[in-house]
Amino acid sequence: DSLTQKNPSLNRGRVDFQIMDEVGYEDCDWISQEKPATFWLENFKNKSTWPIELHVPCRTPLEHFLSQCNQLQVEFDCSTSDLQEEIQKCGVNFMKRFHPNLPKSFDVKCFDPFPIENYVNYMSHVLQPRRLPVPHVNRDSNTKKRAKEDECLRKAENSEIAKQVEKLLFEMYEYYGFCRDCIGTENDLFHKSSKKDTS
Repeated sequence: DSLTQKNPSLNRGRVDFQIMDEVGYEDCDWISQEKPATFWLENFKNKSTWPIELHVPCRTPLEHFLSQCNQLQVEFDCSTSDLQEEIQKCGVNFMKRFHPNLPKSFDVKCFDPFPIENYVNYMSHVLQPRRLPVPHVNRDSNTKKRAKEDECLRKAENSEIAKQVEKLLFEMYEYYGFCRDCIGTENDLFHKSSKKDTS
């Protein structure tokens, strides 16, 4: 189609950000954007007649952090003398997607994104099915296959360093504190079920 002609990586199921912004989001039931938190604050904050519920995926801090390192193909160095500087090599820009002002402006929920089928099942009871389904095409978020066994922060001899890194993650990024305080509470999408439904 015309989208694919413009960019081979685009199609009706993966529309260009500029086109989405131009069309607007007024008729959307569900919006997924990997953008800074300002996107939500600038586009939806003052629309009191249009209630917005934000769903924030929350992984454990070290698992999320090491996944970011892998995506950027950065190998964390446990022998560094500056842990904070080493942490910043692994995608500080990603953390701009969350801001402590979001819960002040929206109803913000959290959820464990693994396995993703839990969230898909949850949303299947909220969203109406598409009349013309778009075939799913798997697109790995990480360009490099992750070798968890080689990550130094997972090794027993570096357990104290791992604890220091986790402590710094909470201090440096509000996102991790939000997730810590949200998971398991009434704002956790899955908190009512002791065993998640994976059907």
